[in-house]
Amino acid sequence: MTQAGPPGLRGRRLLARAALGWELFWPGAWPILALLGAFLVLALLGLPAFLPPWLHSLGLVAFAASLALMLRRAWQGSRIPDAQAVERRLERASGLSHRPLSVMTDRPAGNDPLAMAIWQAHQARMAARIRHLRVGLPRPGLAARDPLALRAAMAVALVAAFGIAGDAAPERLRRALI
Repeated sequence: MTQAGPPGLRGRRLLARAALGWELFWPGAWPILALLGAFLVLALLGLPAFLPPWLHSLGLVAFAASLALMLRRAWQGSRIPDAQAVERRLERASGLSHRPLSVMTDRPAGNDPLAMAIWQAHQARMAARIRHLRVGLPRPGLAARDPLALRAAMAVALVAAFGIAGDAAPERLRRALI
C-alpha cells in the first residue's frame, strides 16, 4: 500500500470525479435538452410549414439565440470537481466519518518518533476502513428542479411526434431548419 491509499483508490477517485461532474453538468444541460426537444416536437409535427416565412425565420433566430444563451449559462455554471470534493464524495457514499482519505496524505507536525509511530498506526487503521470504498450513483437532483416531471412529458411528446411523422421525419426536420 502506498502513502496515497490502497490499490484501486485512483480508479475510484476517477469514478467519483465523473459522478460529481455529471451531477454538476446535468442540471445545466436539462434546459438545453428541453429546448431542443420542443424544437424537435414542433418540427416533427410539421408546424413550421404553416408559418409565414418571416415568422419562421424569426422563430429560428429566437431558437438559436435561446440555445446560445442557455449554452453560455451552462458553461459558466460548470466546473471540474476538486480533489477535496472527490474525497468527500467517496467518504460520504461509503458511510465513513472522520475523513480517512485525508489521513493517507497528512503528516503529523514535528519529527517525534513516538508521534510518528502513533500516526502510522492511525494510518493503518484508516487504510483498513477505506479498502471497500463506494462511489455511489450520481444524484443530479433534477427532480427538485423539475417537480412537475416535464422531462417525462417531453420524452412522451418526442416519441409521439416521431410516430406521427413516420417516414417524413427527416424531411420535416430539414424544412424546419430552412
